[in-house]
Amino acid sequence: PDGAANLEQKTPGWRCIHTIAGHLDTVTAVAFSPNGQAIASASADKTIKIWQSHTGKLIRTLIGHTDTVTTIAFNPLSRNGTTPTLLASGSADNTIKIWQCETGKLLHTLAGHSVTVFSIAFSPDGEILASGSGDGTVRLWHPGSGKLLNVLTKHSDFVESVAFSPTGDRIATGSWDNSIKIWQVSTGKLLHVLKGHTASVWSITFSPDGQILASNSGDNTIKIWHLETGTLLRNLTENSDSAWSIVFSPDGQTLACDSGDDTIRIWHLPTQKPLRILSGHLSQVRSIAFSRDGKTLASGSDDKTLKIWRCE
Repeated sequence: PDGAANLEQKTPGWRCIHTIAGHLDTVTAVAFSPNGQAIASASADKTIKIWQSHTGKLIRTLIGHTDTVTTIAFNPLSRNGTTPTLLASGSADNTIKIWQCETGKLLHTLAGHSVTVFSIAFSPDGEILASGSGDGTVRLWHPGSGKLLNVLTKHSDFVESVAFSPTGDRIATGSWDNSIKIWQVSTGKLLHVLKGHTASVWSITFSPDGQILASNSGDNTIKIWHLETGTLLRNLTENSDSAWSIVFSPDGQTLACDSGDDTIRIWHLPTQKPLRILSGHLSQVRSIAFSRDGKTLASGSDDKTLKIWRCE
């Protein structure tokens, strides 16, 4: 299920090196493995697939969810290759599953949310897994044992996105209540409420240095916030439609997001201007992810494919 890209990115510097077909429905989420050798993709076809990042070859399919797989995340502890590679997945079946990628073995099924799990994230040390759900709660789990550690309950609508700060001491959550909340992980204390979006917050991402937070929303804007003060620093407003996914490059200089016109925009933060527009998907892009070196980008779309882009 690997196909060479027929539509190469025409913007100088970036090109599509693989278009991968294999899912039977929307590719809802993509993620690079900690060592960068593999890419995981989740789909509305209820499966997760693991691919070789440099060839696009299918390695393994993980089957176990009974509804759309909405979100995936790798445990960063497996970065050095000395421990098994663990992947967590959240689903519209209301559960979270933890898998060992090398064998495809299902290790845990975490149940507690009453409706769809929209987003999951591992803490930088791999010791906590956070999940956000349509039930309005954020749950913190110990991934090794599956034990529930805490429940954060101050959102008034669906929690669409969760993200840990690079230091792991804070977690940000974005919601359909139009707000972003910043929490202290150790205590569950609410530290800041970031208000400014006028529609649901779809995705949030921390800068690599942990100083700022970026968010995108159904109001068609990207907002950049100062983490310590909760101050809105700037708005990026040239998206043509709502963006589902947003992510910082590892050097913190650029920000990639999907757009409602089926493209991916790469923003240059110092100038606040779009640096590149990546075209090739035939329908809405749902998820994007940078590799650790920032030179490769993966994207998943309603067109049932994922694409691998390379900056050269």
